[in-house]
Amino acid sequence: MKQLINITLSFEGEKFIKCDYVWLEPHAPNTGRKFVFSGFKTSKKTANYDSIINVNITVCNNLNEWVYFIDYDIFVLNYGCLSEDLWWVYGTVFNIGDMEYVQGKIDTFNIWQKGGIFDWFSIPIKSPLKLDYIGACLTYSGIITKMIEKEVYNFDISLVKEERDFFYLASLEFFGDRSYFGHDLHTFKDCLLEMFNHNGYFDNKEIIFFNPDKIYNSEIVNFFEDIKNEFIKYKFMIK
Repeated sequence: MKQLINITLSFEGEKFIKCDYVWLEPHAPNTGRKFVFSGFKTSKKTANYDSIINVNITVCNNLNEWVYFIDYDIFVLNYGCLSEDLWWVYGTVFNIGDMEYVQGKIDTFNIWQKGGIFDWFSIPIKSPLKLDYIGACLTYSGIITKMIEKEVYNFDISLVKEERDFFYLASLEFFGDRSYFGHDLHTFKDCLLEMFNHNGYFDNKEIIFFNPDKIYNSEIVNFFEDIKNEFIKYKFMIK
């Protein structure tokens, strides 16, 4: 499978591990955190207690460019091997800057690089995993302006239980897998405006919302009115 994550660990300026996945223990009992690294490309597996390890993570986007994801340091309190392909480090994290470590985004890229598919509709409503997935799509695809060329775009309203469900479906319908079409109404409007700036009005395009009798709740009804109004601004035909 195609590698989409590149993780480099350095100690005293020397690279000593390259791998393609890292897992962070989800709940820390104190200030220390446990990281597990796997999928080694090169490995010396050397470190010292009370040393500082730098972790640099880059990911591959849809243009086959390696882009910065996050960079941080770990003050090593303990470390060891779980197997030939699993090496763990326990310590405190610092020098992470303004970036946020989001395991869900790394997990999304890991699913893709293993050839898997993110099962969106098995994820509970309001789960942060949905936002993590959308964030990974933004990193992977950026804001896309070239649509899948067709005359009619279809949306099954019965699948939309929360706003993010629509943005996920819209990204698939307009751009295809691993694409981004906003994560809230504001960013959706921004993406739609970028499409307009590159394509002009869409008066030859039609959008069909079907299963309107199976809409989830009144909140979704109001949300779809806002969505329809945004599409109409750019002269989409709505049915």
